[in-house]
Amino acid sequence: MDHNLLKNFLSQSAIFQDFADEDLDIVLNAAVKRHLPKGTFLFREGDPGESMYVLLEGRTRSFTSDNQGKEFVFMIG
Repeated sequence: MDHNLLKNFLSQSAIFQDFADEDLDIVLNAAVKRHLPKGTFLFREGDPGESMYVLLEGRTRSFTSDNQGKEFVFMIG
């Protein structure tokens, strides 16, 4: 996706909708596009919150597990 398409994509999302064009440019210039294979963990519970992820395509799942290993799914999208 080129810069203008990404800017349009971000400007339509709730978190970025009030950003000025210049601010969206700053975000996009700092962004790193990554392609991750199915089953890859973006982060794990307890990891420091040092990054933000924007899903451009595909699906993700957010879950935790209890001490017996049973998974509890919070969101699939």
